[in-house]
Amino acid sequence: MRIMIFAIHCMDKADCADVRASAQSDHAHYMRKHASRIVFGGPLLDKDGVTRIGVLMVVDCGDTSELEQFLQNEPYHLAGLFAQVTISGFSLVMHSLASFHPSTHGSKYAG
Repeated sequence: MRIMIFAIHCMDKADCADVRASAQSDHAHYMRKHASRIVFGGPLLDKDGVTRIGVLMVVDCGDTSELEQFLQNEPYHLAGLFAQVTISGFSLVMHSLASFHPSTHGSKYAG
């Protein structure tokens, strides 16, 4: 089976910080549960560098039906947080993530 990698770009609805906050714990648990398929991911930030305005996830799935199932059960999606979701095929050609340590960049999900 060929593994397919997808980039999922999700933008929050306006004024939904409370929706994000209420679903954050379930979202983090879901991401840990599916860690084996997460290539990388994290929150998208507003220009202030603090306010979360969306999510970027790069995931590997066997096919688009696996991807659809993954997304349909994702807690932020279930909570209705996203105004827009864009999915693209992704080809990981070059990366320097081996030298990237989320703990040095302020990630709450490090470790």
